[in-house]
Amino acid sequence: MLCSVCLSFCIDCYLEKGDNKLIFAKMVKQSNAFTSVPGLGLVPNLERQALLEFEKAKGPPSNVISEIEEIEEGSKFTFPYKDGTRTVQLHRILFRSRGVVGRGTIVVRVVCVCTHCVPNHCDWSGKKLVLKLSFPSVTRVSEKVFMDCCKGQAKGDHVWVFNHFPDIYWSFDIPFDERSPQTNFKESFRDEYEMRVLQGSIQEELEPLSSLKTASECAQVFYDIVQCHHWVHTYPQILHRDISEGNIMVRVKDGKKYGVLNDWDLAIWVDQRDTSTSQFRTGTRPYMAHEQHSPDWEGPHRYRHDMESLFYVILLLATLFSNPREKDDNLAKTRTKPSSF
Repeated sequence: MLCSVCLSFCIDCYLEKGDNKLIFAKMVKQSNAFTSVPGLGLVPNLERQALLEFEKAKGPPSNVISEIEEIEEGSKFTFPYKDGTRTVQLHRILFRSRGVVGRGTIVVRVVCVCTHCVPNHCDWSGKKLVLKLSFPSVTRVSEKVFMDCCKGQAKGDHVWVFNHFPDIYWSFDIPFDERSPQTNFKESFRDEYEMRVLQGSIQEELEPLSSLKTASECAQVFYDIVQCHHWVHTYPQILHRDISEGNIMVRVKDGKKYGVLNDWDLAIWVDQRDTSTSQFRTGTRPYMAHEQHSPDWEGPHRYRHDMESLFYVILLLATLFSNPREKDDNLAKTRTKPSSF
């Protein structure tokens, strides 16, 4: 049997030939489609489709991964639903987290293909759906819990705020099997390893900020976000803690565009903000408040931190884009990077 060093050397020699890079990358990627023990795998219950070909790489090696990274498209995912299960088919991937440390969030456009639905009577029929999957710490409160609390208080004169929340049709948690690598890591590293859970939800598909066409539309959306954020802090008393360009979305309703404050996965109750819910710092680094970048900062997260994050979103949009849909390359080339980031 080859030792790990020898095996690594053999693989390196094999990959020195540029034509082999794509084949090797596809072999690794395709291993996810093999029939496995139920309950195991990075994303349990994901039925991946098989790759149809193994063409050799064309062009520079940097093209290799980009040619195969969307293999999830066309796969099917089954999740717990009421007293049974429900199945959706994955279409275009709209967002994929690239960080090594974090929740590993994936947002993908889906359609319901569940055979349990009565023909032509699917309760999601006609809706534009996305599946959101992430791997938060088991100690974090789910996004739907916060949204249910908010919507429970949005009555009477407060119903306007409904237009500024994500519409979550269903949510679920799938714990990792006791035979999973996660469980083994926990047994080996104990408190040093943060246990995670697969958390998913089916939500309404919203439009990104880039869908806006005019400055007045941008102004209205950002005004909506400030109003929504203030309402949530005042009444349900929740802090978002992760305002970024990707978490400000747009809902088109009756010909009008509304700003939607999306992705409440890292939110926290105001009266519990002194209690850490994870070993890792909360937020999207380019948009985090200045003092939060300091290694000496220990919290708590405050209202002003979210407002500073919103300011950075507006600042970057205003300085790097000639309009919401078009980046200004000349501005991008002349901008300077803040020394603290």
